Amino acid sequence: MKYILFADDTNIFSTEPSKMKIELSNIEDWCIANKLIINYDKTIQVIFRAPNKRLDFNDFSLNLNNIPLQIKPDTKFLGITLDASITFSKHIAELCRKLNLCLFMMRAIAPYLDQKALIDIYYTFFYPHLFYGLEHGWANFLDRNNNKFIY
Repeated sequence: MKYILFADDTNIFSTEPSKMKIELSNIEDWCIANKLIINYDKTIQVIFRAPNKRLDFNDFSLNLNNIPLQIKPDTKFLGITLDASITFSKHIAELCRKLNLCLFMMRAIAPYLDQKALIDIYYTFFYPHLFYGLEHGWANFLDRNNNKFIY
C-alpha cells in the first residue's frame, strides 16, 4: 500500500483489493473521528492493468460509507492524465491540443514581434506544457532495474 498526498488530494495505490477495503474503512473512521468530510463524488478508483488483460471488476468493488466507488478509465494525477493501461494516450492528445493552440497563437503574432519576444512567448506558453512532469515526476515511478512502473 502506498500513499501519495498533495495539498487536499490523497492517492492510494495497492495491488490487493482486500487490503484496500480495510484501508478505506480505516480512512473513513479516521475522517469521522477528526470531523473531516470525504467528497464521495470525487472519490474514484482506477484499476491499472495491461491493455490486453481482462478483469472482473466485481472483484475490485470498493465502498465508502456503503456507497460504491466509481471505476473510471482514467484520472488526472498532478496534471498528468493516467489511463488504466498507462498508455498516456489521452494525456498526449490533450498535450497536442494545447501545443497546437500555442503554435497557432505564435504564428498569428510572429509578424508583429521580434525574435526575442517570440522566444519569450515560447518559453512562457509552449515549453512548460512540453516538459511538465518529465524531470522529476515520472522518473520517480520507474524502477531502474527492470524498466517497469512501481508504486
